[in-house]
Amino acid sequence: MKYIVLITCFVSLNVAFAKPHWKYKWPTVIPSVADRAEFDPEKKVVIDASLKVFVECAEHPSAADWVKVKISAWFGGQKPSIVVTPYTDVLMPAGEEAYVLSAKDGHLTLRARTLNGIRFAMMTLRQLAQPARNQFKTSVYEIPEFTVRDRPQTPFRAMHICAFPEISLSRIEHTIRLAAYYKFNYVILESWGVFRSKKHPWYGLKDGKLTVAECRRLATIAKDLGVEIIPFFNVFGHACATRAWSGKNVVLDSRPEYQSLFEPLYGFNWCLSNPNARRVICDIVGELHKAFGRPKHFHIGCDEADPPTCAECCGGDYGKLVADHVLAIQEYVRKLGARPMMWHDLLIKRGDPRWRGFEVNGTDATVRLLDVMKKDVIICDWYYNAPPKNGIYPTMDYFRSLGYTVMTCPWDNLAGIDAQCGYARKHGLGIVGTTWNHLMQRQVYEFIPYQASGAWGSQCIPALPRGYSLRVTYGTHWRQVGWETPGNDVYAETGFFTDQIGTSIGER
Repeated sequence: MKYIVLITCFVSLNVAFAKPHWKYKWPTVIPSVADRAEFDPEKKVVIDASLKVFVECAEHPSAADWVKVKISAWFGGQKPSIVVTPYTDVLMPAGEEAYVLSAKDGHLTLRARTLNGIRFAMMTLRQLAQPARNQFKTSVYEIPEFTVRDRPQTPFRAMHICAFPEISLSRIEHTIRLAAYYKFNYVILESWGVFRSKKHPWYGLKDGKLTVAECRRLATIAKDLGVEIIPFFNVFGHACATRAWSGKNVVLDSRPEYQSLFEPLYGFNWCLSNPNARRVICDIVGELHKAFGRPKHFHIGCDEADPPTCAECCGGDYGKLVADHVLAIQEYVRKLGARPMMWHDLLIKRGDPRWRGFEVNGTDATVRLLDVMKKDVIICDWYYNAPPKNGIYPTMDYFRSLGYTVMTCPWDNLAGIDAQCGYARKHGLGIVGTTWNHLMQRQVYEFIPYQASGAWGSQCIPALPRGYSLRVTYGTHWRQVGWETPGNDVYAETGFFTDQIGTSIGER
């Protein structure tokens, strides 16, 4: 027995004094590398003050300044040597947003044609880095020796976020930062009654969180991270700025004097026969566009409108009213210097057998828009179900055949996200991943990584882990971008949900 104890102690001492062997396990990167990644798991590069970082950017030599700021912010305040070197096209994948990222012999190299490519390289670096051990407070990080060559396969990659009254400013900013981290280049931000108009303060909630100053702040944050915020305002249906089932109307619940601007039944539509309604809409559209820094796009909604109920709208040619109204708003958006975007479903007629199984809400009145709209309008085709059995999306093909730019817009059906993103990549379409009311619900850790991965490249969704592994990966990334989000030290703002006790959260 003594012999066994002595051997055990000897082995334990050997283990205790043995030098630990550093072996890196490549983590899940979201979206995963779409081109090529090579790494040596037993050799490391340390991110500390002794590191040399070489930055090559064809478009923005000042990209080195951005890298310097982010390395300090993301990696424990470290200030390595940043060296600007002439850009070379060596080993660069095709595309304006492509990048090469490598770590070798104690230095780091970032190479890209554009500043956004440099940004994407840094997002990948942050997901690969791990805090070094033997520290009480983290300030030093480690990465393996590696080379990554990467590029997106879809130029237009957007995340659609709803600013509900229940969603805090901190969480909105947090999600914008996550969109950038997952390499989306656009965020479509829809106000659900929370934009505080200066010209029409009666429209929306009196304590609306999206003041002009807040819009400017969010736009500045997004721009720094390479994301354009596209403001969204419903100019036809959804005029109540609430979810229909809630019974709420952000104007008429407390301000009955403005009833004439809306359809009498429920106030879900703007009243198109009242010229004052269009004046108000244009004023708010203009305010939003300016508040968000005059972006190149503006989304005008136009989905799921109700039939008219006021005497004047019912008594005239409602199709002409719809066309005149929407065309006028689109033209106003162009005068602001932006390209109009809209949902698709009112542009195709309900009951048409060609669209069976897809989202169709058009009538004889609304489908006339397709005959008169300019081709610069971007049509956002939303479809939230499982993929069609034949793999064909006839609504998207129809709009494409008419010469429009088309975006496919999935939501939370994972197979649907995969199929729609594949269809978009194959046919050169854009992708708008929607979140709606699920931004704070259980599915978020699945469908956002799926959307980001499907938008980036063909092999990225298959590379995602499933179930708990995906949840903890997403949770890690959500926490990382939260460190830069003011107000995220409040308990309700941490994690995916405001609380951890509730039936919608799940067991773990």
